[in-house]
Amino acid sequence: MKLSRLQVLTCLAISGLALVLSSPCLLGHDSEPGETEIPTSATDTPRATEVAYDYTALYERLSGSIVKVEVDSGSGSGFVVDPRGLIATNYHVVQNTRFLAVQFSDSVLVRAEIVKLSARYDLAILKVHQSFVEGAPPLKLLSPKRENIIKAGMPVVAFGSPLSQTFLATQGIVSKVEEVALLGDFLLEPGNSGGPLVNLEGEVIGVNTFGLQGIAGAVRVSYLRKLLDGLDADQLEAVEVSDHPL
Repeated sequence: MKLSRLQVLTCLAISGLALVLSSPCLLGHDSEPGETEIPTSATDTPRATEVAYDYTALYERLSGSIVKVEVDSGSGSGFVVDPRGLIATNYHVVQNTRFLAVQFSDSVLVRAEIVKLSARYDLAILKVHQSFVEGAPPLKLLSPKRENIIKAGMPVVAFGSPLSQTFLATQGIVSKVEEVALLGDFLLEPGNSGGPLVNLEGEVIGVNTFGLQGIAGAVRVSYLRKLLDGLDADQLEAVEVSDHPL
């Protein structure tokens, strides 16, 4: 049977398409049936891992040891660092205040006294009667030997009592590690100052200090540790505190 010119051209086009579809360039060399090769970069750069964290257990474990610091001009945050009733916060939270008290997660409000201040590093150590912290164990400070684990990109959780609220947690990452401070995108608002910045193991790596235009900052825990190590036992004993709640 004699084919028309159009039929001949159609047959040639179909044959050419079949050759293209069966070409190794499309299927990939050495590919098994059903497999598709994924091109990789020349440097094989590791990809960021997408992880969803559940902070429920962390919040429940730490929140009892985090306090709201009440002062003349408003409030800040703090956390228990010693079973003798010592609480860490920021210097700017308690600076020049006449009234000073802390509120625990069970809503108990108690009088506090200043033990030691560091204006240079914006840190303060307060004292309440040790009976009030019997059910609030001190938060664990990251050890000096492990401070090298703090790197840009690590996930963190910030605790505090911002904007007249109590005991909130926000999460983010460390964006930059500096000698004195850690910068990141964890949300801090007025009232968060003095609260703990922790890693996913619940270890304190910094003391929340400021938040501005989406960037937050925390004083590194090593400076808090130095302040605590410098406490004189006699000086601490001389600071009298009430054992009665307000």
